[in-house]
Amino acid sequence: MAEKLVVGQKLWRAPIDRRDGEPRWVEITHVGRRLATVEQFERIDAHTLVPEICRNGGFVRNRFYRTKEEWEVERERTAIWRTLRDNIDHYPPADISTDAIRRAAALLGITLPDDGVSNG
Repeated sequence: MAEKLVVGQKLWRAPIDRRDGEPRWVEITHVGRRLATVEQFERIDAHTLVPEICRNGGFVRNRFYRTKEEWEVERERTAIWRTLRDNIDHYPPADISTDAIRRAAALLGITLPDDGVSNG
C-alpha cells in the first residue's frame, strides 16, 4: 500500500491537455480521510490520486503521480500502446500466423473463443 499523503508533500501534476499547462510539481495543502487537496483547490483521492471530479463522472484535467519518474514510465507505456493500437489493421497481415496472433492475445490477457471465431 502506498504511503499516506501529508500536507506539504509534492506530487507530479500532468495535465491531460497541453492547454492546461506543462507538467510540474504541486504541493498538497490539505489531507483528509478520503480526499486530499492540492494547489489550485483540486481535490484528489488520498489513496489512488484520482481527481474527485473523475469519481463523479466529470472530465479529468490532470493526473497526479508520486514521482516524475512514475509519470515518465506511464507516459512511455501509453505512447507505445497508442502506436501499437494505431498500427493494427482490421485484418491480420498475411505474414503473421494464427499461432502468433494467439500468443499476442494471451500476452495481452485477451481470452479467445475455443474455436477462434466470435460473433461479436
